[in-house]
Amino acid sequence: MLCLIGYRLGRRPSQVLIEPSIEDRLAIMRRGRARLRQATEVDFGYDIEAWRDHLLTRPELGYTHPYAFEGVDREVVQSIADEERRRLAHMLSEEEPSPSGHE
Repeated sequence: MLCLIGYRLGRRPSQVLIEPSIEDRLAIMRRGRARLRQATEVDFGYDIEAWRDHLLTRPELGYTHPYAFEGVDREVVQSIADEERRRLAHMLSEEEPSPSGHE
């Protein structure tokens, strides 16, 4: 979920690097979505609220694990209203082909 927000995570478990460039952040968000799709076999695009709701109802996916849930979920909830993240998510959504296959 932190990658879907656009956080660059370091190699050490507790290291979060917060200020990637916009291009880096877009790439991180794409990767985060791909990883969530692979892990859950569903796709909510870049809709943080929908992903959070889905993960909260499926404890087997590990989102609510007590090890880091409180901190991660706090960042996820804060990101819902983050205008910059919303702008970037919109940009990424615009990259998607239209459902009919026509641009």
